[in-house]
Amino acid sequence: MKYSPRYIIYWSVCNYLSEKDREKLKKNLAKGNFTQDRRLLTEISKVFDFETMLKNPLIPEDAWIYNYIMYDMTTKFPRKGLIVKYENRIVIPAEKAFQQFLEWIK
Repeated sequence: MKYSPRYIIYWSVCNYLSEKDREKLKKNLAKGNFTQDRRLLTEISKVFDFETMLKNPLIPEDAWIYNYIMYDMTTKFPRKGLIVKYENRIVIPAEKAFQQFLEWIK
């Protein structure tokens, strides 16, 4: 994996949040030392309902994040399964497209 599961979850959740909620989440995350992955999810849950990714996803693959959190995770984020699939099909192509765009506008 190129990115950590924490980064991918944060990235996908930020797509749903307003600027105000993103700032609130950012401040809450900056305050704490999140050595436990469940603690990170608790902080995110304060500003975002993960059910949204399943019931009203922006893209269908966002349901993979929900299923990863609910079914693949125990106490730590495993670096396999749906999160790897999401990274390979969504995160990395989005990153490449953005990099190409930046090159085109130079």
